[in-house]
Amino acid sequence: MIRAYQSGDAHKVLVQKAQIQESIYADNFENIYAYTLCDDTAVYAVFGWRMAAPYSAECFALIGQNCRTKLLELVRFLIREIPIIMRQCYICRVTFTVKKNFLAGERLAKLLGFSFVALLPRFFLNDDYQLFERIL
Repeated sequence: MIRAYQSGDAHKVLVQKAQIQESIYADNFENIYAYTLCDDTAVYAVFGWRMAAPYSAECFALIGQNCRTKLLELVRFLIREIPIIMRQCYICRVTFTVKKNFLAGERLAKLLGFSFVALLPRFFLNDDYQLFERIL
């Protein structure tokens, strides 16, 4: 099921190897508009966004190693939800960064309607990332 984020959910995600360094910022999900993919036994993923500038927002996600069978539910939800939020909040551009060569993250960005924009050399902890965007 997908529900509103609850305090501490991000710390319950069994993050994939490519996101271990990013998970040090799990507490930041407390301060953004976020959702949780979970069931009675586990938290599989968290996804959220924050306003970045006028008419622009940034998306963030932590996806669990154990999320495979549940990911389709999250993707379907976000494909519907992202445009609704963009219209409601007058957001024209949403960005999403993904660690370079993190194929699951790249796939997720593309499934959600984001397009590759640029390579971000040494973006986070000296690792290269990719910038994806979605325009309404």
